[in-house]
Amino acid sequence: MAAGGLALDVNNRPSTAFTAFCLDLAHEMQSGASYTAVAPNPTGDVFNAVTPGQQAEIQHLFDAVYSPILLTSATNSVAFQLALWEIVTETSSTLSLSSGSFRATTPSRGFTGDPNSIAQANAYLADMQAYGGAQRYDVTYLQGAGSCSKWGGCCQGSQNLVTVSAVPVPAAGFLLLSAFAGLGALARRRKGAARAAITP
Repeated sequence: MAAGGLALDVNNRPSTAFTAFCLDLAHEMQSGASYTAVAPNPTGDVFNAVTPGQQAEIQHLFDAVYSPILLTSATNSVAFQLALWEIVTETSSTLSLSSGSFRATTPSRGFTGDPNSIAQANAYLADMQAYGGAQRYDVTYLQGAGSCSKWGGCCQGSQNLVTVSAVPVPAAGFLLLSAFAGLGALARRRKGAARAAITP
């Protein structure tokens, strides 16, 4: 099974590029699929409803460990995807890819994979559970639209996804305004000094 961040865009416009992760193991990714942004209470067919507790864990996972830099490493991108799948599929109270109802194992019998991703995913889950910081990202859930012909039209047509955008930092705006005010004061001071130097 392939895993990791999905590079997507809106209507083939590169300027709208974003990264999303799969939350749905019951459906395949459909090319050209339509999605509806739903937040904060995504629901779907019986295979992929996301509970409020899972939503909180997904929020904490993004806040604790996510960064666009994470996507530059295949190991880290796969690990983040595995951590998300653990959150939405695990039925026991312990989040670990090594035990419980959802487990990841190292590949065998001709399959290839990165066993480091499993260890990294477990580290991400531990970081998520220990996180007590501020919200860094706004989470958006993308509900797959249409119906799935593979299953006789019984459910939606494409995987449910999750994506995030960074929460704006208010302090940055104040810092920028302070910088402009400082530049204005400096300009007035220099102008006053220039007048004093010219006055006979």
